[in-house]
Amino acid sequence: MSKCRSLIIIIFGVATFLQFSCVVAADNDIVLESFDHDIQVKVIADGLELPWAMAMLANGDILVTEQPGRLRLISEGQLQSQPITGTPEITGRLHSGLMDVALHPEFETNHLIYLTHSKITDQGSTVAVTRGRLEGTVMLDSEEIFQASAWEPRELNYGSRAAFDGEGYLYITIGDRGPDGEPKAQDLVSHHGKTVRLHDDGSIPTDNPFVNTPGALPDIWTYGHRNQQGLMFNEATGEMWASEHGPRGGDEVNILKAGANYGWPIVSFGRAYTDDLITDNPMMEGMEPPRWFWVPSIGISDIIHYNGDAFPDWNNKLFVTAMSGMMLQSVVLEGRASRARENLITGLRYQYRDIDVDAQGNIYALVRQDANSTENSGKLLKLEPAN
Repeated sequence: MSKCRSLIIIIFGVATFLQFSCVVAADNDIVLESFDHDIQVKVIADGLELPWAMAMLANGDILVTEQPGRLRLISEGQLQSQPITGTPEITGRLHSGLMDVALHPEFETNHLIYLTHSKITDQGSTVAVTRGRLEGTVMLDSEEIFQASAWEPRELNYGSRAAFDGEGYLYITIGDRGPDGEPKAQDLVSHHGKTVRLHDDGSIPTDNPFVNTPGALPDIWTYGHRNQQGLMFNEATGEMWASEHGPRGGDEVNILKAGANYGWPIVSFGRAYTDDLITDNPMMEGMEPPRWFWVPSIGISDIIHYNGDAFPDWNNKLFVTAMSGMMLQSVVLEGRASRARENLITGLRYQYRDIDVDAQGNIYALVRQDANSTENSGKLLKLEPAN
């Protein structure tokens, strides 16, 4: 058994990590101590190959995507040996492959699921969305409903999260597609560094902000993003929130506003991977600043706004997954800033890709791989109150 605790103090916008040592035993025998709750960590499934996202069904089953192109089913707590059939043929390399899975708001009656994935042709690669009907372990009537105008030769920075809002609109994030695509994040004639807003069939709402802008793509909702790898509809506020994987420093969480420019690459708190400044301007008038940011970067991926019965003292906290930081992090929300951030399950040394909450308020964390990039080391963890 292990107990570990870590805290981040924010001083002038810079995160200072305070961590305490911990010794970790086998995964199914871990109790972690946080400032609010003691947590039991259980392994629900392991042996996954680069899992990217999950979707929780009302009956307790869980869908999990694997980047090489497989959609897996966890049923009655067991990972099924065979993947879901009928999914699009996808090749996963570097950042490309099968990424997000999202359920239609009326999934219980129409069984529609949405997969985001790379599409590779002679033009290069881009982001696409395929919709189909899940019947048992088969995806039927699959059709591509969206293809981003974000073609690049290098397979980088796809973004590729999908989420529905409270009115049934579908939002998709598209990354800047790497260094060659960075300037295009400010250009409304392409999907580089954008969020799009669609009807559930892929058609374009007539009230999108750039529908009547000459030359602009009418499905664009927001622009000026680098690589949005997290997306959620906050039911408490009625807003769409997105997390943005920054360069060296400059991870962000933003609240998406119709037509807003989030500044990349003109403004950023981060540096290039060469350690050169990307810009002298962390903020600029007319560009939406991040609501929360991380310097140094933790490699932020997905986010949730927690409200559940299992961990009542965590209600109204933001939880983020960290890839390079290899942790979950809770963030106390206060207006446009945060007064405390706590690192959770750091001692396990996993890259955390996705996060979700079940009906009882237990938290599920999807591990991409371990710190050593061991083959098939992906797993699904469940965090529940310790007895």
